[in-house]
Amino acid sequence: MMKSFFKTLKYEEVYLCKYETFADVVVRLPYFKKEANNLKRLHPGLGYLLPNDFDELMITQAHDKLPG
Repeated sequence: MMKSFFKTLKYEEVYLCKYETFADVVVRLPYFKKEANNLKRLHPGLGYLLPNDFDELMITQAHDKLPG
């Protein structure tokens, strides 16, 4: 799973950006993780859902199981 993530990170972020300093990397990588990886990429390990959609589904299912 991590190899797949790092491959995606390299091809969709690192190779496309022109980082000049380490600070550029520190600023940009959280954006990639949040925006590109969690909001746009379907994950086979989550039943081809977006991570945010999977989280919402789990919360909804847990809420539905609560008594009353």
